[in-house]
Amino acid sequence: MTEIVNNVQHTWHVPYHWSYGSMTEEFFERMKNEKTLYGTKCTVCGKVMVPPGGCPIHLGPMEDKLIPVKDEGVLDCVTIVNLPYPGQPATPPYAYGYIILDGANTFFMHMIGGVEHEDIRVGMKVKAVWNENRNGDFYDIKYFQPIDT
Repeated sequence: MTEIVNNVQHTWHVPYHWSYGSMTEEFFERMKNEKTLYGTKCTVCGKVMVPPGGCPIHLGPMEDKLIPVKDEGVLDCVTIVNLPYPGQPATPPYAYGYIILDGANTFFMHMIGGVEHEDIRVGMKVKAVWNENRNGDFYDIKYFQPIDT
């Protein structure tokens, strides 16, 4: 009779190198050094994707330069995270939302802070709060907070 194995205890060492690609590398470097956000523009429809990437509609070529966008925009949807899971950016409860940055056509997903959860509203204008010490990743932005318009 064959025994079914459901679990194997072993440590694997898998060396690998990760590359964002030149545009995304520059995106993170500029976040780190300049506290600015950039996207890439589709050569077919002209929509700006933030973070830089391909057009989800045309899957075609993008302009080979970064397009600056503002670090503020409109909150399009939000969720309150209440349950813990490995690798979380914060201790629950915290708010996470999709933001359409001024000058961009895609959602930028990030934490929402500086406001009580019950006061968060879809459609509110928000602005990035930058960390003093930046590492060249998405968490160079501490969170987005509401701004008066």
